[in-house]
Amino acid sequence: MNVLPFSTANYRIAICDDNQTFAKMLADYIEAEYKSLDLLIEFFTSGEELIEYYQAGKKAFNVILLDIEMKQINGLEAAAQIRKLGSQTVIIFITSHDELASMGYEVSAFRFLTKPVKSKKLIEALEAVRAQMNESRAIHVSNAEGEYTINVNDILFLEAQNQQVNIKTKNDKFIMRGKLSDYVEELEKCDFVLAHRSYLVNMKYVKGINRQEIMIEDGAILPISRLRYKDVKQSFHDYISKTSI
Repeated sequence: MNVLPFSTANYRIAICDDNQTFAKMLADYIEAEYKSLDLLIEFFTSGEELIEYYQAGKKAFNVILLDIEMKQINGLEAAAQIRKLGSQTVIIFITSHDELASMGYEVSAFRFLTKPVKSKKLIEALEAVRAQMNESRAIHVSNAEGEYTINVNDILFLEAQNQQVNIKTKNDKFIMRGKLSDYVEELEKCDFVLAHRSYLVNMKYVKGINRQEIMIEDGAILPISRLRYKDVKQSFHDYISKTSI
């Protein structure tokens, strides 16, 4: 089983701002929210430094938090240079001047945050990035009938049964040989939760939970093991918190 193309393991974020105190504050916000991720945050104090990193052909970041108002090469110019190098890295601009935001569309900016940046707004922006990335994620699986690419967001849950795994999607069911543990590590990074040793559930489709059961949008009712209830409840609350208006 392969998960393509993005993994939140080693979630790579660049913060480019000439105010190191402010940059550290952003990093603190991010680390407090994403404790469960293998997170890498790298700091750049100028647009020149960030451009040099990309010119060197080093591993791209998933997200760049980029201050617009910097000395010499500003954030807009730095973004333009990075785009010329062919990078499609998600760029979130940070600015003290709202009127500059419109210029960011020329370099395909994903979003704009206005100083002083609030923790909630920053995390909302990063969650939007993760959601966009997850939209393109898929698992590639094969069985006796053929090979399939299944969009992760279409999966309701996975069920272990004897020596096989049943993958239930919104419109279909795929029966694969293997173990549920083959899928847990990667899919837990995509808002799936292990509710029971036999069930890995996509939180996107959970309608509700109680101490014994988890209710799925398609009407399925799955068991929650006693030892897993606390984790399932926390995952349910976390998902509601970050996706509710």
